[in-house]
Amino acid sequence: MNFTKDKVTDLLAQIKIAKVLSFFKNENSDHLLVVKILTTDGEKQIVTAADNFKEGDLVPYLAVGFTVPGFLFSKGESFVLEARKLRGYMSEGMILAEDEIGLSDDHGGIVIYNVEDALVGKSIIEVLSAEQIALIEKRAGVVEMTAELQERISLIMSIADNGGEIIGGDELPAILTSGEDLFTYDGFEPSGQMHIAQGLIRAINTNKMIKAGFTFKMLVADWFGYLNNKMGGDLNKIKKVGQYFIEIWKATGMDIDHTEFLWTSDFVGQKEYWETVMKVSKATTLKRMLRTTEIMGRSESDDLSAAQMLYPAMQITDIFKVMKCQVTQLGLDQKKVNVLAREVGPELGFWKPVIVSQGMLQGLQTPVSQIKKINVTFDKDHFSYEDERYVINQIQMGSGRTGENDKSVDFEVNLEINDKYTESKNTFRLKHNSDYSRPISGLTINNLEVSAEGHAVVLIAEYDERHPKDKAISMKMSKSKPETAIFMTDNPEDIERKIKAAYCPPLILEDNPILAYVKQIIFEAHYLKGFENLLENGFVIGREEKNGGNLVLQSYVDLENAYSKGEIHPWDLKIAVIKYLNLLLEPVRNHFEKDLKAKAILEDVKSYQVTR
Repeated sequence: MNFTKDKVTDLLAQIKIAKVLSFFKNENSDHLLVVKILTTDGEKQIVTAADNFKEGDLVPYLAVGFTVPGFLFSKGESFVLEARKLRGYMSEGMILAEDEIGLSDDHGGIVIYNVEDALVGKSIIEVLSAEQIALIEKRAGVVEMTAELQERISLIMSIADNGGEIIGGDELPAILTSGEDLFTYDGFEPSGQMHIAQGLIRAINTNKMIKAGFTFKMLVADWFGYLNNKMGGDLNKIKKVGQYFIEIWKATGMDIDHTEFLWTSDFVGQKEYWETVMKVSKATTLKRMLRTTEIMGRSESDDLSAAQMLYPAMQITDIFKVMKCQVTQLGLDQKKVNVLAREVGPELGFWKPVIVSQGMLQGLQTPVSQIKKINVTFDKDHFSYEDERYVINQIQMGSGRTGENDKSVDFEVNLEINDKYTESKNTFRLKHNSDYSRPISGLTINNLEVSAEGHAVVLIAEYDERHPKDKAISMKMSKSKPETAIFMTDNPEDIERKIKAAYCPPLILEDNPILAYVKQIIFEAHYLKGFENLLENGFVIGREEKNGGNLVLQSYVDLENAYSKGEIHPWDLKIAVIKYLNLLLEPVRNHFEKDLKAKAILEDVKSYQVTR
């Protein structure tokens, strides 16, 4: 493992100089001493086997919660100190030997410093000589952070913008300068039509990783789709959808020359593959495995098949045995299984892959953060309801009793809902005691109650029917809700309808899906082959002269600033997004129109019923 100078400095800076106040022999041990030391945080108690110090000596001290640098430098072991009881006495950290600092392999005794008491509490960096620090850096395999290396790292780190996450990012300099062939991967269950996040954002991030020096391995996870009951568990249909995925990526502007497409089918027949699956399964617990089930779009409480328990172990096996990748580059919803891979990898003789998790592209629906319950009481004589988003008007209401002695009432009411944000209007009918819970213009009708007198009706509704624990994942676009997503082969009319109906409140930046499309796709499209100059003249919002004329923005920050001040109307922004999305998707539509093989595959995929 190699480190940057900054990383070595950060680790050493946590070692402080402390003064030995007193010590005595631990009566429960033949070789342990209990030492009282003075730090700037007061007195601390340490239990140690070293005996080469005396009262008044100054020693290097590492507090609870910090990593022992020398173990990390020489062995790659991230040993974080915890307060613990040793033979009856609590030990609050460590006083360090040379090997624990990283100066040498010597573990013969505590390092003693003959320096002034005024240095108590200071970092060991103020005590070490320039030669000693250089020696530690050499032993740590310090990597020189050049401008070119920093650019490659920044490119990778940018993938985690927009709510993503990187785990093990400090290991990237060593990986990128190792001289080894570099591999990263993503995998997809073939599970219906591809939406824009799987298509354009996947291509953008693939190209970023390739530009940073990696070969990208794209796994078409057909057997994973089978385990997860995609396409009703029909493996032939799943394979056809996988072919459709590859045809899409060919046309998106992905750097195909540095991308390898692999199929799970190519490996599931190999003995070595299943040996590793078994080893991974044995290295963890069923409870720990269950915590990764969101990688399948499932939860721990779902009624899972026994086969689905193989899924996480197979995915970890792919990382080590199939992809042999130093970095995993998947969606945030795959983070938990990648963390498990980091945990079990070294135990099985592998490595800890760096986890680069991209943020999830938000769906076009009203976001979870805007969930709001509406309670409205009205009768046949008067009704109206209005809030910051909806205007609900009563059109007609009828009533009738079901029986002479029956207090229940059979009500029927016609309502008109006007959505101020999407400028859409819906008329629908509700009937008491019937199944009418369904989303309407982003609104979900959950209940309709009628008083015994037969006059008052209570409408109870919510903007969204879900209350998920994980906001980012729950807000992502979903194939099961096609109006919340743009699909890669949507025609211009589909795109126009969906974008115009999308949630896009004026002035609001947070959880605004239209702005997310601009930030994550349009302003990043220059990484796609063929679209390097998409915004060479800026992001153009077309407007009539009476509304100020065309607005040209050179950066996404400029767009946010203008939108938050009300200088851009949501409608004008939507029209611009429709234009750019059609430009980006035109090569894909053309491919499926002109390539007869691809066209036939698409027709088959469209005919399949998507199953969960």
